[in-house]
Amino acid sequence: MRPIMLLVLATTGCKVVDAPDNLEELVVFGFESFGDERSMKATLDELVPLVDLNAADLSDGFRVSDLGVEQLVSAGIEGAEVAGIVGAMGLMPYRNPVDPVIDIATSHDKADLFEQITEFSATDLTDRECFLAHECESFSQSVDETAQVALLGSSARSYTHTVYWIEHEEYGTVAAIRSLSPDPIEFSSNLAKVNQQYGLAYIIPDGDGARRVEAFWVDAEIIGMDVPDSFAVDTAVSQMAKQAENIDAIIEGDAP
Repeated sequence: MRPIMLLVLATTGCKVVDAPDNLEELVVFGFESFGDERSMKATLDELVPLVDLNAADLSDGFRVSDLGVEQLVSAGIEGAEVAGIVGAMGLMPYRNPVDPVIDIATSHDKADLFEQITEFSATDLTDRECFLAHECESFSQSVDETAQVALLGSSARSYTHTVYWIEHEEYGTVAAIRSLSPDPIEFSSNLAKVNQQYGLAYIIPDGDGARRVEAFWVDAEIIGMDVPDSFAVDTAVSQMAKQAENIDAIIEGDAP
């Protein structure tokens, strides 16, 4: 599940820096070449050492903004405006390994698992059981979701997400996820609007658990306010970390 990035929930005082050019270029390349096995492995070859080198800053979040028309067209999104897109990138740990994390991420039961989700309907575009058994290399879902968001009320959105297994000689079995939400998301309070949002994540084995490297791009606005993009980065990374914690809690049977 991908969180909706909410600018008004941002916290101040966090360190926000621009991603190194090569790291930003890598996640943009990863988004554009998603689904090509050779390119996904090549992305991991370069990405993981850079993540290790920048792990401390990534925990606070990098600003990335280089998602353009070409990348969206490559994902089947035509005619999108890219001028308002703000990007963030973060790194967060899971206590649990890749497979149970992906089981939750692709579940049909999210309205029961996550308290903020009130309605959830997913149509499997490929065979989920085959994918979870590692007998199919990819899995795609089309999702309609309604969630309650603090201060902003109810929001409804439609999105697709696709997951690939990447068998990497050094890093083991990695899950790569790309999410596409090109249609506007409006809130019942009418205080905010998300015009479009996109995500790219890699769930990488890490000892007994895993870590999630995620780039997240959103075109959002708070009605009547000019909010600095550093707030958006803070918010996105904070929500990524909270979501990782929620998934661990569900796997461990400790969710509320």
